[in-house]
Amino acid sequence: MKSEIRGTGPLFKHFEYLESIDSTNDYLKTFVAGREPRIVVAREQTAGKGRYSRTWHSPSGEGLYVSYLLYPDWRVNQSSFLEILAGLAVVGAIGRTAVSNLQVRLKRPNDVFISGKKVCGVLTETSTFQDRILWAIIGIGVNIHQKEFPDDLRQTATSLAAEGLRVEHPLDFCEILTEELQSLYRELERGSWERLQSQFEGLAT
Repeated sequence: MKSEIRGTGPLFKHFEYLESIDSTNDYLKTFVAGREPRIVVAREQTAGKGRYSRTWHSPSGEGLYVSYLLYPDWRVNQSSFLEILAGLAVVGAIGRTAVSNLQVRLKRPNDVFISGKKVCGVLTETSTFQDRILWAIIGIGVNIHQKEFPDDLRQTATSLAAEGLRVEHPLDFCEILTEELQSLYRELERGSWERLQSQFEGLAT
């Protein structure tokens, strides 16, 4: 069974693939003192969460449940760019996976939709001191293989498979997503704040 991704690049030095974890975001919080960016992916989350402590449906092997630990040298008032970064990375990864154009949109502040249904959620968490960000965790949940959803999600959720995208393994999508996220993060380091903001606004609903 696949348990790694290729080309994590210079930004992320550590990658872990876990069979099951309560929350990938919470797991990464145990590493923040190490000051080393890292990625963790879980095959299953038993207590996956979204904003406002909502539950994120995380069935085993059906989705991508990934979190990224970063140390951006940003001011606190730039923290909204974490959601912009994540959302654009997911849209870019979907675009590279799809064989035809899909109606992919971003719903502020942290959701990705295909044809009006939610396919991805983002949860960002930060620690700050005065006006600076000390560390940031970007958690991304992408529905990959799901064909069926619980009753309360059936009318509002979708997956890449349901939209005709073929992904052999969630880690295959993770490789593309990580490449997109790293590229966008480097753009922000070079000062492309306005360009990414404008790109996000063009996709946002």
